[in-house]
Amino acid sequence: VCLIPQGRVSSYVEVSRVLGQGWSPRSVGQALKRNPHAPVVPCHRIVRADRSLGGYFGATCLEDGQMQAKVRLLEEEGVVMERKQDSLFVKPECFWHFPQTIELEAVILPPV
Repeated sequence: VCLIPQGRVSSYVEVSRVLGQGWSPRSVGQALKRNPHAPVVPCHRIVRADRSLGGYFGATCLEDGQMQAKVRLLEEEGVVMERKQDSLFVKPECFWHFPQTIELEAVILPPV
């Protein structure tokens, strides 16, 4: 997720594709929910495949403080969203796809 540029988002599906076998979109979401390095490791840049915001640290309701933080972080980075009914959706031009082939490097972060 650190490869996703500021002002852009990607999806749980995209991340699972890049990580390969053994990683489902749901398992990506579960791992990101436990991200102790946010927002340095920018899990807020991951949304659902339909470009709706999904969750943030387990919260999914827009009125929740965690989700408000996700919205604020994305807006500060320049991500454009639109409201449809009771959900926010990222505009298509802000969606980022990983390259088809990508070399992944392990990043070692300090313990929390």
